[in-house]
Amino acid sequence: MAKATLTIEEHESKPNPRIVFLESETDEIFIEAEIGNGDAGGHQLFDGTKKIHSGALMPKISLGLAGALQDKTYKVVHNVVKLMGPRAIVTTKFTNQDGVQLNEDTEDKGKYSSDGFARFKGEYLFKLKMLLCLLGVTSALWAQGTVELKDLETPASPGLILLDKTPESIAKPSTPQGVSASLLGMLSNGGGALEFAPYWLFDHPKLTAKKILENNQDYVWRHISVSGATLKGNDTTRVSAGLRARLFEHRNKDSIATATDLLKTINSLAAEDLDGNSEKIAELRTRYLNILEHPIFSIDFAAAITGITNNQSFDDVLLSRWGVWVNFNRYVSEKNSFTGMIRYLGNEILDGYQESVKLGDVGVRYNYEVEKFTLGLEYIQRFNLTVDSKPDFRLAAIGKYKIFDNVFLSATFGKNFSEVNNIIALGGLNFGFATSAVKK
Repeated sequence: MAKATLTIEEHESKPNPRIVFLESETDEIFIEAEIGNGDAGGHQLFDGTKKIHSGALMPKISLGLAGALQDKTYKVVHNVVKLMGPRAIVTTKFTNQDGVQLNEDTEDKGKYSSDGFARFKGEYLFKLKMLLCLLGVTSALWAQGTVELKDLETPASPGLILLDKTPESIAKPSTPQGVSASLLGMLSNGGGALEFAPYWLFDHPKLTAKKILENNQDYVWRHISVSGATLKGNDTTRVSAGLRARLFEHRNKDSIATATDLLKTINSLAAEDLDGNSEKIAELRTRYLNILEHPIFSIDFAAAITGITNNQSFDDVLLSRWGVWVNFNRYVSEKNSFTGMIRYLGNEILDGYQESVKLGDVGVRYNYEVEKFTLGLEYIQRFNLTVDSKPDFRLAAIGKYKIFDNVFLSATFGKNFSEVNNIIALGGLNFGFATSAVKK
C-alpha cells in the first residue's frame, strides 16, 4: 500500500532565474539560507540535475571559485515546515570571501498548504559583473507573498473578562498568532471581541526556530495582544479595550533538549524528502509544538478598561470599570494544567455595585484537554476593598469543542458574581484568522 503524503504548497521564485553578480573570477562564492518566522525545514542544492547538497545552509557553504561558476545555473529548493509564522519566509544569500552580498533578491514568501508545508524552487544564474556592464544587461528583480489568516483559537478578550460576561473569567494560557474574533450571545445578550497580536502581523526573517529555543527572551513581544470588545444590553452598550502580555516563562533542560532533537530531525527529514516524510514530520511537529507552547511555568499580565453609553455614541461614553490582573500558569502534563489568578478592579459605573469601589479577585482554574475537547473548572473569590461587605464568588464549568481548524464552540454554566441574576448560561463562537495552529 502506497504511503500517504500531506499537501505541500508549491512556490516558484521570481524572477527565474535570478542573477548572482560575481565581482572577480578569483573570488570564493558561498551560499547561505535561513527559514524565518520561527519555522523549520531544510534545503536542497542542484548543479543541473545533480544534487550537491541536502540539509542546512546556515552556516554558509562554499560553491567554489567564481571563475568556475561563470554562466552556470544552480537550482535551490527550500522545504518549509510550519511551526509558528503567519506565512513561510526564506532568505537566500550569495556572498564572497569578504562577506560582500552578490544577489539582490534574497527573500521568498508565501502561504502554507492546509497541512502546514511550503516549498520554494528557484534557479540562480552566475554572471561576472564586468561582462554584464559591457553587454548592458540589467535585471528587474522582485519578490512577493500574501498573508493568509486562519486556524487559531485565542482566550477570552481582556475587555470581555472585565465585564464579567465571558464564558471564562480565568483565561487558559495560549500563544496569540494573528487575529481572532469572539462572538457571545448564543444564550445571552449579544457581544463580541476582536483581538490581534501585532508581532505576527509582520514577517521576521531572522527569527529561526533554533533561535527561539536557544534564546527565548522575545516571548514577551510574541505574546503581546491588543483587543477591543463590545457588549450590548437592553438600554446600554459597553465598549472595552484590553492588552495581554507574557511576563515570564520557563522550560526545564530536558524539555529543551527534547525539542532541540525534534527540530533537528524535522529539518533533516524536510531536506531529505518533504513529500515522502510529510506524515512523520507532522507527527514530530505536534510533539515539538506541544513543548514550545506549554512551558512548565509562565506568568501572564492583562489590563483592560471599559466604558458605557446610553445612546450608541462614542462622544458620550463614560468610564465604567478598569482592571489589571496576573495569571500564574502551571503545566502539569499534556492533558492537565492549572492557572492561578490575582486581579484588581476599579468600579465607576457597573450594574450591581456602588460607584467608585475597588475590588480584589483571587481565583484558580483547572484545565483538562483531550483531542478536540477542553474542559475547565474555575473558582474566583471577590473582595470589596472599599466598603465592608460579604465576599462574593464565581463558580463555573467551561467546555470548549474544536468544530473546525479555525472555529471553536464554547459553553459555560455556573454561578456568577452578585446575589441576583447570577446564573451563568453563556455560549459563544471563537473564530481564528491566523495561520498558527496547524492540523494535528
